[in-house]
Amino acid sequence: MRSSPPIVYQLLSSGTPTLASTMEGQRPPPMLDELPPEIHTGIGSHLSGRELDGVTRASKRLRALFLRSIFRRVRFDSTQPEVASSLDLFVNGRSAEDMSCILAAVRCASFILPLSELPDVFSPEEMLPVSLDPLRLQVLRAIRLVSQVRRLTVDLELFGDGHAQIFRNVLPSVPRWEHLHSLKMTGVDHCQELATTLIHSCSSQKLISVDMSGIFSFALAGVVQQHCKRLERLRIEHPFPPLNENHFPAMKYIYESRESLRHVKWLAIAEKNPGDTGSLDAFEQCFEEMLEALQQMPALLRFAFTLDINRFQPDEIRDSLGLDENDNEALTDDEMLEWHTTQIQRIADSAPQLQEVCLFRNCGTSMGKDITGIFRGTKVEDGNTMRVHLDAVQPGVECTRFPWGIGDDDERA
Repeated sequence: MRSSPPIVYQLLSSGTPTLASTMEGQRPPPMLDELPPEIHTGIGSHLSGRELDGVTRASKRLRALFLRSIFRRVRFDSTQPEVASSLDLFVNGRSAEDMSCILAAVRCASFILPLSELPDVFSPEEMLPVSLDPLRLQVLRAIRLVSQVRRLTVDLELFGDGHAQIFRNVLPSVPRWEHLHSLKMTGVDHCQELATTLIHSCSSQKLISVDMSGIFSFALAGVVQQHCKRLERLRIEHPFPPLNENHFPAMKYIYESRESLRHVKWLAIAEKNPGDTGSLDAFEQCFEEMLEALQQMPALLRFAFTLDINRFQPDEIRDSLGLDENDNEALTDDEMLEWHTTQIQRIADSAPQLQEVCLFRNCGTSMGKDITGIFRGTKVEDGNTMRVHLDAVQPGVECTRFPWGIGDDDERA
C-alpha cells in the first residue's frame, strides 16, 4: 500500500494570539472546549496574526487542527512530546464531518500538494481515475468544509476536470463560500472546469481578490471578470512563451480586456517564460495599445507586467535611449535601469493615478533557481515622477507583497 503524500496545509487566525481568535464571537464552539489544556498552553500562546502566514514555528504549532484524513502526522517544534500525543489522540478520533465545526471556524486556509515531492505516488496516468483517488476526495471534502473561510489558497496541479462534478457532489448541504474575499489557485493546468467551479462557489459580491497561475490562467481571468462584480485585485501567472517575436502576451491581454478591467485597483501579469527574441517595432505598437488601455482604467493604482529586456538586442536598446551602439555588448546596469525607468515613466504619464508600476524581469539564478526580480517604480512627492529601483525575491522565498502576490503589504507568504 502506498503511503499518503505530504500535504502542506495552513490555518490562519485573525490576529490575536489564541486559538479562539479564528472563531466568531468570544467563545469557541464546544468541541474546541474539549481540547486538552496543554494544547492551549503549548500552541495558542505562541500564535499571532503576522506569524501565521508562512513556514514559521508559530504556523506549525497552529497545525493543532490536523485532520487524520488529510495530514500524515502531527508535528510540533519546541514543544513537549505529550502535547503532540494528546493532540493526536484528540484529532485522530474524529472524522471530517465530526471536525466540521472546527473547519467552519477557519478564516484563512491553504491546501497545497507539491508535485515535485510526489514522483513515486502519482503518475500522469493516475491523475484521471478520480473515483479511485481517496486522497484528492479528502482534500475536496476539506475544502468544502471551510465554509466560512476569508482567504483560500488551493493547489490544483494534481487535479483534473473530472474532479469538478465530484466537488459539486461533496457535502452538497454545506454552504458555499459566502464570505471569501481572496482566492488563489495554482497549477491550473488540467482543471479549467474545476477552477471555474471554485470561482462560481464564491459570492460574486464578496470575492474581490483573485490570483491564478497555470496554462488556463488567461482563460479563467475572463471567468473571474464576469463573475466578480466588485473585483479589485487580479494577478495572472502564465507559463507559456510568446508565440513569436511579435507577440507580447501580457500587453495583448491588457489591451483586449480593457473594458472588463475598468474597476480593478491592482493588476499584475507575470510571464514565467517570456521568450528570448522580440521585435522592438512590435513591442512599441503593443506598448502604445497598452497605454491606451490603461487610460480606460481610472481605478488602477498598482500595475505590473512582464517586460524582459533580453528579448531585444543590446544595441537596439541603446539606440532607443539615444546612446551609441557598442557591438551588442551586454547592457550595463545603468543602461538597463535607464530603459526600464523610461518605460515606467511612460506608463505613469499615460495613467497619472498610478501610484506604483513594476516590470518583471529575470535577475539570474542562485543555487540553480531563478531569482524573481522587478524594477519597481513608486510615485514621488511631486505626484508625477516615478522613482525606480531594482527589487528581488530570493529563490524559495514566498512573498504575498505586490507584485509577487496581491496580499496586503503586511502579509507573509
